Amino acid sequence: MKVIKIVLIFFIYIFHLWSQQPHNWKSHSMVAKEVIKVYDSFKTYKANFKITSPNKVMYGTAYYKEPGRVRFEFTQPYRDLIISDGKILWIIIANQNLVGKQDLTLKTKNEDNQPIFAVMPGRGVKHLFNDYHYKFDDINQPKEIDGKKYYVLDLEQKVKIGGYEKMRLFINADNFFIEKSIAEGSFGTKTTIEFSNIETNIELEGKLFQYTPPDNVRIVLNPLVSEE
Repeated sequence: MKVIKIVLIFFIYIFHLWSQQPHNWKSHSMVAKEVIKVYDSFKTYKANFKITSPNKVMYGTAYYKEPGRVRFEFTQPYRDLIISDGKILWIIIANQNLVGKQDLTLKTKNEDNQPIFAVMPGRGVKHLFNDYHYKFDDINQPKEIDGKKYYVLDLEQKVKIGGYEKMRLFINADNFFIEKSIAEGSFGTKTTIEFSNIETNIELEGKLFQYTPPDNVRIVLNPLVSEE
C-alpha cells in the first residue's frame, strides 16, 4: 500500500504540473525542432538588431539571402559594415579606415568536420542546439513578456571550448523567431542580442551583398582564420 500511495502522489503531482500549462504547451525539444524548421525555410531575412555588452551598444539592420549572403549594416558604430556575397566576407571598421577581407572558400572545418563559414540560418540554429544542452527556464511556458508570449530556453555548452558558455533564448511563441538572446561568457560577462521588425522571404536585391573597398583603406587578409 505504501508503494501505491507514493505512485499516486507522484502522478497527482505530475497532473497538477500539466494542468498548469497553457493548452498549446510544447516540450523544449519540440520548440527546438520548430525553431530549426522555421529557420531552414528562410530564403531571405531582414531585421533590426541591437547588441548590448558591458562596454558598448551597437545597432543596425541585418540582411540574409541564400545561399550564404549576409549584410550587417551598423547605424552605431556609424558606417561600420559586415557584408558577404557567400565567397568573401568584408568587415568594415569605418573610424579606423580598416577593412578585413576573409576568404570563405578556405577549407577550414570545425570539430564536427563541417565548414565553419557555412552561413545558413537553419544550419547555424541546428548547430546551436547540437552544441548546447537546453531546457525551459521554468515550467510556465510560454510566458508573457512585454505583451508577447515567449518560450524561454536556457542553454549551456556541452563542452567548454570558450566563447559563450551559457545562453538564454527568447523564442516568439507564435512564429518561433528568436527575438532575443542573453549570452554569458566564462567570466560571467553578458551580451544581449535583440532582433525586431523581422521579415522573411521578402525581395532583396543581390547588389545589397556586394562590396568593393575604396583605394585609401588598409586591408587585412583573413582576420578570422587562416588556412593552416
